[in-house]
Amino acid sequence: MRLLIAEKDKQAKRIANVLSGGSFSTHKWGYAKYYQFKLDGTTTVVVPARGHLFEVYPLDSSLPIKRVSWRPIRSKYAINHLKLIKNLGLEASQVIVCTDYDIEGEVIGGNIVEFALGLPPRHVDRMIFSSLTRDEIEKSWKNLSKINLNLLEAGRIRHELDFLWGVNFSRALMSALRLAWRKGWKYKLSVGRVQTPMLKELVSREYAITSFNPSPYWELKLNVNISGKILTAEYKGNPIESHQQAKFLLEKCRNANAKVKSVKKRVMKKAPPVPLDTTELQRECFRLFGLSPQKTLSEAEGIYLSGAISYIRTDSQVYPKDLNHKGVLRNIARINPEYHDLALPLLEASKLKPTEGKKGGRESAHPAIHPTGEPPKGLSKIQLKIYDLICRRYIATFYPPLVKEVTSILLDVNGLEFKFSASKIIDEGWLKPYKPFSDVESVELPKLREGDEIEVVEPVLLEKETKPPPRYNLMSLVLWAEKNGIGTKATRAEIASKLIARRYVEKKGRQLFVTPLGEVVIETIEKFCPKLLSVDMTRNLEELLLDIQNGKASRDQAYLEACKEIESLLEIFNQHLLEIGGAIRDKLKDQLETEESIGVCPKSVSYTHLRAHETEADLVCRLLL
Repeated sequence: MRLLIAEKDKQAKRIANVLSGGSFSTHKWGYAKYYQFKLDGTTTVVVPARGHLFEVYPLDSSLPIKRVSWRPIRSKYAINHLKLIKNLGLEASQVIVCTDYDIEGEVIGGNIVEFALGLPPRHVDRMIFSSLTRDEIEKSWKNLSKINLNLLEAGRIRHELDFLWGVNFSRALMSALRLAWRKGWKYKLSVGRVQTPMLKELVSREYAITSFNPSPYWELKLNVNISGKILTAEYKGNPIESHQQAKFLLEKCRNANAKVKSVKKRVMKKAPPVPLDTTELQRECFRLFGLSPQKTLSEAEGIYLSGAISYIRTDSQVYPKDLNHKGVLRNIARINPEYHDLALPLLEASKLKPTEGKKGGRESAHPAIHPTGEPPKGLSKIQLKIYDLICRRYIATFYPPLVKEVTSILLDVNGLEFKFSASKIIDEGWLKPYKPFSDVESVELPKLREGDEIEVVEPVLLEKETKPPPRYNLMSLVLWAEKNGIGTKATRAEIASKLIARRYVEKKGRQLFVTPLGEVVIETIEKFCPKLLSVDMTRNLEELLLDIQNGKASRDQAYLEACKEIESLLEIFNQHLLEIGGAIRDKLKDQLETEESIGVCPKSVSYTHLRAHETEADLVCRLLL
């Protein structure tokens, strides 16, 4: 028997359907499904793992926790799936991993192979694909690879270090609060390797906003009548910092004529948008549909599992070199009449050359996100919108640049210069397919020549104030993390959302507001153990993990360095345990009283009280167990 291990049920079913030519049977085993068929005379079974079936757990009973291992996830679904896979593995002469080819997929497959089936991962075959199309699955089947040991070790060490970081400092933080409060608190506090620097950035932005002192300034504008059309020209000297000067300039414009000082025209070309990577897809879905980055990934994954688009977790803005673009365009042209009209000129072209971005390429595991040409089936309304965005973006990358004529006009009003400009689209280029998702507008100005006099309808003086920096939203926070090199394309959105789940941050509309809890956690850590907030430290560890993935560093080296860092920081943290707990207690006393009045776990209350003949030092030691 041959056993194929997929990541999700839809993925498993699709692989079975392609490899069997549609002749497969579905079987249930408790909560799990698996798919069976004959291939080349051999019974073949495809079973989905339903994500991670193993998790990291501590081997040490007290802090610092430095030793960890992997164990099955304690849920009835995970236990059921593992029993099924073990039973099937007993009969299998060949095991093939078919999970998504990324760091998480390699961990899912590698852990099942080693910990559930007892096989050395280096000897296990692997299918590698970037989409679930028939062609790519068949090609992957004919060209089996091996599990990527570097990717597997990088994924495991990332899970292990994130666990060590979180469990050590989260337990220490909770212990500090329990020690100071001694009445228990039912909500969990946590510290994370990426989460805490993210929260620090939000707190810093919140402080910049609340401490911002606005300064007044003035803007002078001019409403003019050109051939019956009222347009607004801007004073070239804006902003004006002096109110007295602003009033003087305003009076100078009253009852005056405007003379055209110059008319300049230039033709500009705007290149097509680059192909979509994960971040750009998240950004566009946030801008257009208001979807959180995490929600975008979730919905886009459903489209990928249907076979309609390529894999959605990628940092590449480059299409596969061997992708049959005309074949894809021909197929999506059959899906939608609009796509047909947009694809037709491309199909008639002798050669297609898409615009490509700077990110990714051969070094990326997956190409830029693109439609596969397979018709989307069973998609929700929002998934259809995302699919439309991906298709139109793909088509747009083959179109010529947008060409527009920009007209800039300079006016003279009693020696003062005012300006206005407008852009007229000459050739839509890539805007034609991407128009539903673009905010580019075309405005044509009345014809003017140098020396023409224009009627001034009214000068306008606006009083304004300087603005504080904008609050973050989930998307801009993800972009901040990417810019600073912390987290991964697959985890940043989840970590940003976790800040809300931890009650460190509240989401109002699209904006993120730091809660008193989030603020005091960062203030306290910054005072007593500031290195925990370091972006540089987190980024350096990310680079080390990437070196492991690329075979340039060993997991033992990363593990040793991280444990030394954790132990050193934990020692500093524990030296100030009472002060840390007291600082949080004093800042949140009213909130803690409210939580207590609602009710807390009796175990938590007794756990945080002094026992008979126990000193506070004894309690500290007990709380850190």
